[in-house]
Amino acid sequence: RKSRFLAPLLVAVCTVLGVAGSESFDADVIIIGLGPVGAFFAHLLSSHGIPRVLGFEKSRKVYWAPRAVSWDDYTIRTSRTVGEEMEAWMRWHARILADLWGHTCLGMKSGKGGARSGGCDHWDASWAWRTNAMLSTRPPVVAFHQPSWERWLRRGLGNLSGFTANFGYKVLETSIVGSSTCQVKVQRVDENGASDQQVETYRAKYCVATDGGASATRRQMGLKYDGETFPDQPWVVVDTEVHQKE
Repeated sequence: RKSRFLAPLLVAVCTVLGVAGSESFDADVIIIGLGPVGAFFAHLLSSHGIPRVLGFEKSRKVYWAPRAVSWDDYTIRTSRTVGEEMEAWMRWHARILADLWGHTCLGMKSGKGGARSGGCDHWDASWAWRTNAMLSTRPPVVAFHQPSWERWLRRGLGNLSGFTANFGYKVLETSIVGSSTCQVKVQRVDENGASDQQVETYRAKYCVATDGGASATRRQMGLKYDGETFPDQPWVVVDTEVHQKE
């Protein structure tokens, strides 16, 4: 569903690409795109002991602006699968934002002096309050700052067992070859976007396309990503500054 922050990951796992055959592989899994979803998935695979994983990402630096703004309960529960450290960081990060933005109820604006009816005037209490109210194991929605989370995820990639991150590599083509083998062709690019002439080829049992909402992999392979949550509702996201008089 589009409302799920990890939805591109789930769609990718279901549709892209491959079943283990008898061919020679460079990796068990190739991750196309190491933004927040791809990097999160790398952590998840490592936590499950997948031995050989390659990741390719064109951008060498984390994009400065947030393009996603909230985690849902599904994402937070999945982080616990990766490890307690990740969920602890997410909870700490969300609390910092709540303090900075003046939100004491995990995304709901507080009244004057931080008070709010219903006893939701303390951050730790609000975490439990939102969780219990939805009969869930985690709050239904928590605000976060995407660039900060991406940087935290990237720092951890180098410590993952069996994972190799390749930043500055553009994936040119993804295809199925031989007996259901996933193959990707990549090209190195510099910080200005200029490409190297050499094309490298890698094969894996599975490829996972986590290269964003405008995924070049999905477009190349004719895969649709229509979503189910709001099938008839168009959405526009705008970042702006609003100046108001007190």
